Amino acid sequence: MKIIENFIENKFIFLLLLFLFLLIIQEPSFRLFSSETHYIGEALQKIINYFPHENSAYIQPDNIFSYRYIFDILVTLFYYISNDIVISANIGRLLLAILFTISIYHLSKTLNLNIVYIIISLSFFMLMNQQLVGGDKIFGNGFQSSALSFAIVILKISFVLRKKYLPFFILGILATYLHFLIGGYWFLICIISAIFIEKKFYKFLYYFILYILFCIPLILSLYIDIIFNTSNIIQIADIFAFRSKHHFLPFYNYSTLVWWLPGILLTIIFLIYSIFAINNNFEKSINIIIAISSVQILFFFFLISPIEKFNFFSNFDPFRHSTILLLLTFCSIASRISKFKIDSFIVLIIVMPISLNVIYPAIGRIIYNNPDALLYGNNNSKIDLINYVKKNTNEKDTVILINDNQLGDFEILTKRPTYFSWKLIPSHSKGINEWHNRYNKFEKLNEITCKNSNINFEYLIISPNNKEQFSRCGNLVYENDNYLILKK
Repeated sequence: MKIIENFIENKFIFLLLLFLFLLIIQEPSFRLFSSETHYIGEALQKIINYFPHENSAYIQPDNIFSYRYIFDILVTLFYYISNDIVISANIGRLLLAILFTISIYHLSKTLNLNIVYIIISLSFFMLMNQQLVGGDKIFGNGFQSSALSFAIVILKISFVLRKKYLPFFILGILATYLHFLIGGYWFLICIISAIFIEKKFYKFLYYFILYILFCIPLILSLYIDIIFNTSNIIQIADIFAFRSKHHFLPFYNYSTLVWWLPGILLTIIFLIYSIFAINNNFEKSINIIIAISSVQILFFFFLISPIEKFNFFSNFDPFRHSTILLLLTFCSIASRISKFKIDSFIVLIIVMPISLNVIYPAIGRIIYNNPDALLYGNNNSKIDLINYVKKNTNEKDTVILINDNQLGDFEILTKRPTYFSWKLIPSHSKGINEWHNRYNKFEKLNEITCKNSNINFEYLIISPNNKEQFSRCGNLVYENDNYLILKK
């Protein structure tokens, strides 16, 4: 058993196994996650106008500055290095695996967790779909600014637990510039937690004021975008809430509420657990963070969401930090269990099936490239469609996609303008208005089957089920088992 314990405690083995685990769940492959299709495409549009056509679904902002400009610059740099969007995404996923390895290793050492307990914590976290409420994820969701911010947030929380407040402060600013909401929420939660931990109100008020001062350029850019670039803030809030209601509107309808309730129940249980742990003086610091984060979620769920009329608070996505809350709770529980000194061999027997349940599906998705092909058998159809479009159409030709049908990455792969995509809502206010106008026109296209359409397009891609409905939209020029192309 001594051999197993030495193996587990070896620093190099720890870092290697953790990195390999995190790299696998980041899923390096030749496919793009839907989030990468959205944010990588938007970044390239902002910086280099990658999709120049006016009918591009990536609506061009008035300027290149946004609250994600560090991510936008990184994406553009990776694209210039690789000259390929898929390779750029994979460079980003590798970067994320490295950053998460550093931050989670640091957190594990703060909590005295060995590699086995941290893998168990991560595996349970993944099997819980990485979330309590709101539908957000940390791992395996592609290269995006939120993932970069999450990696920095985990590291800054670890520094708070060690009472190292200067690196926490620096990392807090970086996390906020990577993602305003994620970085901002967790800076506030950590500051409030530090006040309870240290009992020094003015010290952390000073840190908070300094933080606001350092974030003024970011706050100003958001203010200018919201106030000066739109005449109706309430309308923008309503549109964004309509598009992203699953993230922050638990009372939108009955089915949405039912979907949220298990996560809210777990949040209450985590709050009770954290209070119990604090009262028993066990890992007091991390459980104070868990308690404050839980209270914030429950406060918005019970007191704000049911009565809010104009979606003002909802658009600040007040439930976004629940995914880190879930991870911290599993780490706290693992730290508690590790104190019982369970035999290393027994712990290994536990970790293997649990981790395999996470790793095996991820490897399958990496190998098969498109997991939908396993269910629907449409991967070859999609590849053939994209190859046909690249060879037989012009980059200036607008191609309308009906029902999307697994073609969310169509425009970014073909560089053909698609006019509208439900997924590609812009992150700038004027673009949100334009996105909604296009949505209304797109819905009318569906209703009137191309008659008197206000959308100018050259091609229409439909599924066999829509063939009769859209037969008047153009002549059939391509067909396979899953897609048809009509030329207007």
